[in-house]
Amino acid sequence: MPPPLPFTALPGAIEKFKTNRPDSLPVVGICYQAAEQHQGGLKIRSLTEGQAMRLVCMTGDRIHWVSLQHGKTMPYPVMNLPAIAEGKATWEDTAGLIRNLDAVVSVDTSIMHLAGAMRKPLYVPLSGNSCWKFLKTGTKCVWYPTARLIRNQGRGFENAVDQLIGAIRNGPTLL
Repeated sequence: MPPPLPFTALPGAIEKFKTNRPDSLPVVGICYQAAEQHQGGLKIRSLTEGQAMRLVCMTGDRIHWVSLQHGKTMPYPVMNLPAIAEGKATWEDTAGLIRNLDAVVSVDTSIMHLAGAMRKPLYVPLSGNSCWKFLKTGTKCVWYPTARLIRNQGRGFENAVDQLIGAIRNGPTLL
């Protein structure tokens, strides 16, 4: 399968979301909740806010987290940008923000696909009941060469969150 065509943001959107780094820690975007309108009330693609905040709080000394959650504010220590949190960001804005990040952690959402198309380092926690497009095994994503799949054993996301925390805590950085 050929790699996806590269996608990037417009220069104005990149400049709009340029980050001032207080230190050498990576700046990583997080999107933990998917729109699951056709799942019969089940949340099979989304982390709970508690799981997302456990990831953030247990790795906050290694990463600066930025919310990519459209129309939702995340608790401290996640940085929330008004355009994203208020749901007023365009796709160009979102692409500009992602372009300025070092990596993205996202469940199966449009943010995941945008970051993958932009060839941004991407970490995708998957529930044990993940979509067919991620195949059944492996950590590679066939569509996005920069993506790493983090699979949960069994239902939910607890093991996937633990694996991600472990990878961040045990390595020099997530990247």
